[in-house]
Amino acid sequence: MADRKAGIGFLGTGFMGQLAHLTNYADNPDCRVVALAEIRPKLARAVAEHYGVQKVYANHHDLLADPEVEAVVCSQPFHNNYPLGKQVLAAGKSLITEKPMVTRLDEGQELVALAKQKGVIYAVGLMKRYDPGVQIARQTIQAFVQSSELGPLRMVDAYCYTGDWLQNAGRPVLTEEEAKAPPVINRYPDHVPPERQEAYDYLINVFAHNVNLIRYLLPGGHMNVVHGLFFGQALSLNLSSGKVVISLRGTPVNYHDWNEETRFVFEKGHVRVRTPAPMNRQAVAQVTIYRAIPPVREERELFAEVDWGFRRQARGFVAALLGGAAPLATGEDCLEDVAILEDVMRKATFA
Repeated sequence: MADRKAGIGFLGTGFMGQLAHLTNYADNPDCRVVALAEIRPKLARAVAEHYGVQKVYANHHDLLADPEVEAVVCSQPFHNNYPLGKQVLAAGKSLITEKPMVTRLDEGQELVALAKQKGVIYAVGLMKRYDPGVQIARQTIQAFVQSSELGPLRMVDAYCYTGDWLQNAGRPVLTEEEAKAPPVINRYPDHVPPERQEAYDYLINVFAHNVNLIRYLLPGGHMNVVHGLFFGQALSLNLSSGKVVISLRGTPVNYHDWNEETRFVFEKGHVRVRTPAPMNRQAVAQVTIYRAIPPVREERELFAEVDWGFRRQARGFVAALLGGAAPLATGEDCLEDVAILEDVMRKATFA
């Protein structure tokens, strides 16, 4: 039906729930945000009024019982993605969660199987795939691999030194009230001992994005873990894909901007992708092509139209609900990320 609008429910309306997600569904003409569930009653009412949401529920059970809710946007602490996601999918609702997808591969596999059983969509909020610059970079890299114009792909060199990820993102609706935070049940792989759990949280919370992005840009998309090194909050990962060497490094730093780059190095040049701060609505990935084919060596930049990855992600999820193309980061695809990050912890050295 051309006039049908997807009915969206929100599970969590905190900072990211509002500024990264709710705002991008509330202004989408192809959906209706019909309800939200929030344990802070004053905040729930204030957010609902601000965004024009008609129904407010004190818990997710009532939200999931609402027949008008076709799909749920779940913005919660990531350790809760599995227990909450399982209830959403079991209720026959499509689902998109924030990254990382889950903390255990077996639980991710269970959610993917449940989504298939119920015939619903399960997506993960890895919005870098929707960045217009990233889209151009992917087409460019794949074209170079197919044409061999720059010779063979030799390595992928990536880093994320973080910095200012908010970029003056604005303020969410706030209220003054006391309320218990929803219980977070920490869930770790069996091979991650208690003394390594903090490192694992850091790895999957920050670098799930980078692993997923490299896979998206890499023809074939599969990677094997060779080794990892953790030194406090600095880490260095070595991976491979066929004959391609992959390195990923990162650490949190004080920096006035966002410091993240992924470079695909060919024999005769490279493609550099500099990704923007997650909450910067006015920046897209900067893509630079360098060719070193004697006697000419040249560098040029590719420019994409400005649009926000989070906004495009919301549009993509709604379009999928209405019968369009599948989301760019499905739960099934993102199982690969979970498997890689679990394997990092098996093979890593802690200095």
